Amino acid sequence: MQRLLGRSWERRLRLDTSQVDKVAEIIFSTRKTPAQKSDALISEFGFTRWTIGQLPSSIGLLLGSIIVGKHTSTELFQFKRPQTVSSFPQPDEIAQIARIRWPRDVRRDNVRAMLDSTKPVLIATQHLDAGTDGEIREAQEQFLLATWTRYLSQAFGRAFFNFRTVLPNPAEALTVPNLCLSARIYPSNLTYDLTSTEHLKHLREWGEFYNGIAAGLSIVGADVTRVDHEWLTLCHTNDKISPPTAAGLLYAFGMNGHLPNFNTFHIHEVLASLDKFPSIALLLGMAMSKLGTGDRQVHKMLTTHLPFLMGPTMLNLKIDPLIQTSAVAGLGLLFAQTGHTKVVNKLLNEIGKSLRADEEPSPELPAYKLSAGFAIGLICLGLGDEIAAARPPFKEKLPSIPDRLRTLMIGGPKDKCVFIQPQLLTCSDTQAATTTSQESRSNHVREGTNVNVHMTAHPATIALGLMYMRTGNLQIAGDLECRTRYLCLKKYVQMCLKFPSDVEVTISDREQAYWDELVDRETVAEVYLYAMTAACFAIALKFSGIIGETYEDILKILNSAEEHRMLFLMHDFNIENIEWPARHLVKAAHRSVVNLCADMILLSMAILNVGRGKVNTIRFARYRRSQDCELSFWAHNLWKYNEEMSVHRSLAMLFLGEGRYGFKRDNLAIALLVISMYPIVAHHVADNRLYHQPLRFLWTQAVEPRLLVPMCRKKNKPIRCDIEMRFKDSSLRPCYCSAPMMLPPIEDLTLIELSGAGVEKIRFDLTKEDRKNELIEILTTGHGRVPVTVTESCLDDNELAQQKDWTLRQIFDHRVERPGGKAVKFAKEYERMKMSSHPGGPGDLRWRSIDSVPAIRQYLKTLHMEITSSPPSLASFVVDDVKLASCVAKYVDNNSLANRLDIEAQRLEHATEL
Repeated sequence: MQRLLGRSWERRLRLDTSQVDKVAEIIFSTRKTPAQKSDALISEFGFTRWTIGQLPSSIGLLLGSIIVGKHTSTELFQFKRPQTVSSFPQPDEIAQIARIRWPRDVRRDNVRAMLDSTKPVLIATQHLDAGTDGEIREAQEQFLLATWTRYLSQAFGRAFFNFRTVLPNPAEALTVPNLCLSARIYPSNLTYDLTSTEHLKHLREWGEFYNGIAAGLSIVGADVTRVDHEWLTLCHTNDKISPPTAAGLLYAFGMNGHLPNFNTFHIHEVLASLDKFPSIALLLGMAMSKLGTGDRQVHKMLTTHLPFLMGPTMLNLKIDPLIQTSAVAGLGLLFAQTGHTKVVNKLLNEIGKSLRADEEPSPELPAYKLSAGFAIGLICLGLGDEIAAARPPFKEKLPSIPDRLRTLMIGGPKDKCVFIQPQLLTCSDTQAATTTSQESRSNHVREGTNVNVHMTAHPATIALGLMYMRTGNLQIAGDLECRTRYLCLKKYVQMCLKFPSDVEVTISDREQAYWDELVDRETVAEVYLYAMTAACFAIALKFSGIIGETYEDILKILNSAEEHRMLFLMHDFNIENIEWPARHLVKAAHRSVVNLCADMILLSMAILNVGRGKVNTIRFARYRRSQDCELSFWAHNLWKYNEEMSVHRSLAMLFLGEGRYGFKRDNLAIALLVISMYPIVAHHVADNRLYHQPLRFLWTQAVEPRLLVPMCRKKNKPIRCDIEMRFKDSSLRPCYCSAPMMLPPIEDLTLIELSGAGVEKIRFDLTKEDRKNELIEILTTGHGRVPVTVTESCLDDNELAQQKDWTLRQIFDHRVERPGGKAVKFAKEYERMKMSSHPGGPGDLRWRSIDSVPAIRQYLKTLHMEITSSPPSLASFVVDDVKLASCVAKYVDNNSLANRLDIEAQRLEHATEL
């Protein structure tokens, strides 16, 4: 072992102390043959057919040949050790659970197909509205550009759908699905690609980066399995994938908690290259792996990429603005919920400071400042009152952090919110920071003494909101409210929406005069749409995953037939077909605003129904996705990419982790969801000017397993049973559902009870701490499996006929055929046989009687043929079946047949022992 794996072979095999002794005993045993040792090691390590199938062919076939004698009558390749409740679900089990949850449709497969980007798109030339060859080629190029917009946005959805569903194979690198951006022309079947330009190359690189993230997020988390540095290096240096894809894998491994196992020297070696994609992946990935810990090593990594934290230096470092943006966001993740005011003060200065006279304004500057606002909000998450009350007694009274954020949000002098200490400036900054009253000038903009609210309002607002989350501070709530005039207009439009189209609305003279004087109707409509969308999004975050009466009430708010929220927002914009008054709102507001609000409400519905695969939400998403306008529309309307991304995320969110995960509701989870779903429209996949798009994946730390799956103890397979849930709110009635199902947040429940016909009753009283911890352990460590005892009479027909110990169907081949050729189930026949109301009397077994000598001879001849044709490994099962047949014969008073069967069973048993 040491020669093969090294001295630390037990660490490489991931064995604990108890397993090391057992493995050593098996390896150095002198009583067992090599085949028996291999069989024992397979059982000890818990290998299954799937795990051996992942090994190289030579090893897999060898291990399979060792244990091929242990197969059963129904599965040719079934291993000795059954799957335990603590092992991670394999693809077959995930598919079985999905068939039980959604037995009558293929919604899961349909969504997976809509997220597939591995196949080239088909261009039907005869259907293109073009005449000459030049027009046809132009139409083909426009069609493929539209396909790029859709395919490049699908990775954001695949990350939700495949989240933590794959166990890594330590023998080979992770397989990344191909991102196919070419087309095939029908009917010639020729491959068509776009002419390579710098812009398209940029789009492809970012698309491959996000494709790598989606593939990496399919790996299970660090709490399920541990991967070592060798495997991480194997994936990162894989020659079969592009460098952006490899960087995306690193980012995904960090979000799943595997990146700390990466060698530190290798991390610094990659960061020293200042390559954009690996640097972004490592900075954000390491910060996500150390979320809220304030780790010193990660802090040093982030500091070296932020000039304002480096201090005076003679080095003139040119760091990519996107890398700096990632480092700023990583700073907030690293110090999340710590209240580190020193870091917060420096980030506030970054939001409010102006460019120097010799600086070029970066296109990514708004995203940099917004990421600084996210970082402030995460560091001070829910600690606004504590931070405001814990101000040290300065000699000079300085504004508090909330006051500085308020100034940055509303506007005001810079000297009230930006305080740059001269000793913290770099050599190049000293000349620019002589006095705070001196005007700063850039090459493009002349800024005065007041802050530029166009650059600071967004980050300050989100930072202030996260800082006071769930604090109930009325003063801050008042600062964040809309002005009175907007509230009046909002209420007015809301009341108008409640009137049906066939009812005349009475408008007073004062209101009519107000509307006559109103000039900016677009702003009024947009204010209402934004306010309504924000309210729906907040409701979805607060009530994500709930069921019962509260869920029905919330669903009416999000999708009410009376208020037509989704109907008019998701319309095809044929204004004449939209009923009044929705028509006025859609017509007055800009189309981009209506699209953004529709996308956010669709995301809200997906968050509310996360992991449940609700059909109505899928229909809304498919409707949005099927709005294929003219080909030129995709290129000229810049919100189309954001629309496609929102649709794909909504579809996949309904099947988060193959329907196994839901969203948490603590402060940090809600903050990460707000950041990842932030409503800023990106024009394309490489657009990071206003929002840093790698932050779209921060939701990975806001999930928790919620799928509850009853498992049959005997067959170790998922089954369906009834489930009753009772809530802490006594005003809510108990909820009766069917499992497997996604549970609501456990904090809202007091009782969970599994029951059903023929199913063992299991009760979880969540008011008791031990039973609550047991349920949490089942959902996490046990992957949602609840072992239950099930009687054979309630098993499914097909499942019973395929049991490994059920071979009576091979013995009684002379039975009378049933309608449809259905196999006779002995267990049900035996129960029906005992009933006096059974047709034919209690002795009728519904097969031909074997009471005469010729019939017994023919029966034994048939039985002997079946036994002879069965493999030797089934001998023990055949003996049990023959004994069972003898009991049946004795029950019907056919003693002669019973005696002959006993003799045959003894002969078979003796042959088996030999």
